[in-house]
Amino acid sequence: MRDIGEQFGEVAARDSLVHDHGCAPETIRVFHGSGVFDVVGETPDGRIVIIEAKGPNAELGSRIDLDGNRSQQGTRPYAESILDNMSKTADPDDIDLVGRIQTQLELDDVRRDDPDFEPSVIYEEVKPKVEKRSEGGETTESYGGYNRRNFDLRPR
Repeated sequence: MRDIGEQFGEVAARDSLVHDHGCAPETIRVFHGSGVFDVVGETPDGRIVIIEAKGPNAELGSRIDLDGNRSQQGTRPYAESILDNMSKTADPDDIDLVGRIQTQLELDDVRRDDPDFEPSVIYEEVKPKVEKRSEGGETTESYGGYNRRNFDLRPR
């Protein structure tokens, strides 16, 4: 069973994808476990949004990248390591998604110096905000929206 912080993070990621990026709920895919992105959505204009969904108090993790170095979530080497891992699945939808992300990253790399450049792959961290309310001597906590942070996917 997943912990409440992870579930809270997933709710925040879905909200961000719908409200900030215009993703239709049916284009949002949630992955569980290590070696995969947390949540991925597709915008109406074809961009892919990758979200590291964190609990309210969670920190970014790390993993060994394709060069054998430790890389933190939110970096290009980390993302490439996850893509490599996800490409080894038996799920054809995962393999298709990985291929589209890799192709779009390559195109972004070529176009990055264009003054009107808008990335076709967006990589973000989303964390839910917790609202605390005190009433009658009791404190309750509820979902209070989210904070998000963009990551830089330029090659290192």
